[in-house]
Amino acid sequence: MNSHETQFIITMDRQASLSKVEEAMMNMVSKFVTGFESSLESEDWKSTDFSPFSPGFRSVVSKIPVKVCLAGHGGTGKTTLLELATLPSQGPPQEYVPTFFGDKAFLKADFDPYVFSVFDLGGQDRFVQEWGKIIRAGSMVVIVSDSTAENIEWTRRVAYPVLRTELPYARIVAVANKQDLPGALSPQEVGRRLGVPAYGMQANRRDFRERWLKLLKDLAFETIEFNIVSDIEGI
Repeated sequence: MNSHETQFIITMDRQASLSKVEEAMMNMVSKFVTGFESSLESEDWKSTDFSPFSPGFRSVVSKIPVKVCLAGHGGTGKTTLLELATLPSQGPPQEYVPTFFGDKAFLKADFDPYVFSVFDLGGQDRFVQEWGKIIRAGSMVVIVSDSTAENIEWTRRVAYPVLRTELPYARIVAVANKQDLPGALSPQEVGRRLGVPAYGMQANRRDFRERWLKLLKDLAFETIEFNIVSDIEGI
């Protein structure tokens, strides 16, 4: 964007919503020009300290939510993970109630300057083909598996093709949930079979909440191993 003979450039995730980015950029440029108009219209910009505007940039970034998609078959723990993150005082549900189509929640924690918009995608087969209506502009995908071979096969056969079509550039990891159940595959084995790094979790335990929030934060800041959806082999 050009204004007052000054060019403003903003970089974004390739999955980001263009309308949201344009809205944020117009807001940022307006505030910046208002604060430094006289400097920009003269040679004073060469000696002007623009650093006081740094919090303004961060506030703009915080208005573009990081869209996180929890994808997986029904009953793997997606809704439990969503409620574990957003409703810690009530505790995660102990009974399985299917999510119809999808659910959404805003998540604010130690993610400064980001705010996460978390989407729990209905995992019943009849809903998977409708995921595209929900997950557009998603930046991060968390595959939720119940750590069984059958579920992994379903994920690769049913979920992966939709994700690759809709979110080819999104970062992706897996949660190897239900690690407390007999016969559960290890996170390493779940990751090997899914083709993405997998991290162990027990979503029905409140003491796993910090681990879950840290996983989301580390994925957003790219401080853990992850994959890109379009790079997963075999899909």
